[in-house]
Amino acid sequence: MSPISVFSWIVFVVILVSAAYVFVALGQLPGKTARARNHPQADAIETASWLGLLLTLGVVWVVAMVWARSTPVSGRFGTEDPDLDELKARVAALESAAQRQEAAGE
Repeated sequence: MSPISVFSWIVFVVILVSAAYVFVALGQLPGKTARARNHPQADAIETASWLGLLLTLGVVWVVAMVWARSTPVSGRFGTEDPDLDELKARVAALESAAQRQEAAGE
């Protein structure tokens, strides 16, 4: 084997390893983005990104990336809003105060 053949094989292997690394990095990107933004559906986004890369040649991957960057509406997707708990406590306090006033006034 000539030195140029050895060099070409080394370059070929480096290109294959680099392509595999880029593929894995792209597959993980929407999931990592969703987790960094505390998205409640991060697992589904990660699954969609991998399936999008493997089965649809990247079409669904784009959808997963947009989904990962979206901000869910508060109170949806099974999450509780901390402000909602505070408001519920305040309403309960006001209702009990109104009941006490009604009882004292009667």
